[in-house]
Amino acid sequence: MVFKKLLQWVILVIFISANIGGIYFASLQKYPPLIPSQLSFISFNLINLPKNFETANFELVAESILSNGSSKRIDLKQFFPSLRGKESIRNAISATGSQKEELLTKTARILFERENASGEDPQSVQLLWERWPKSKNGFRTLYAPPDLSISTPIAKFPE
Repeated sequence: MVFKKLLQWVILVIFISANIGGIYFASLQKYPPLIPSQLSFISFNLINLPKNFETANFELVAESILSNGSSKRIDLKQFFPSLRGKESIRNAISATGSQKEELLTKTARILFERENASGEDPQSVQLLWERWPKSKNGFRTLYAPPDLSISTPIAKFPE
C-alpha cells in the first residue's frame, strides 16, 4: 500500500516538473536547473506542436527540358532511393543560406549529366519546388497540376 502511494507521488512529481521545465524552456530558451533536460525538451515539444503546423505539402521535382520545348519529369527515385535521401537533400537546400544557389546548380548539373549519359538529349534541367494544399485523405489527394499545385523554379542548368 505504501509502495503504491509512493509510486503515485513519484509519477506526479515527474509529470509536474516536466511541465514546469517545458514552460520554462519555452519562455526563456534555456534549460531549467534541477530538472533533467530530456524531460523539459519532451514537454516543450508537446507545448509547441501548433507552431509546426504546415498548410501545404512540398516536393522537390526535376524536369528535363527537351529540344522541342516540351518538358519531361525526371524520376528522382533512382537518384534518391529512399525518402531519407530526398529529405536530406531538401534539408540541405533549405539550410545552406549563402551556398544555396551553388548547391542547387550543382544538383541540376549532376542530373543534366546523368540524363545525357542515359541517352536523353535535354537542352537543360531545372529543379522545382511544387506546393499544393494538404488533405486529411493523404499526401497526394489534392495534387492536381496545374489547378491546385504551384511550381516554383529554383535552379536551372545550363542557364
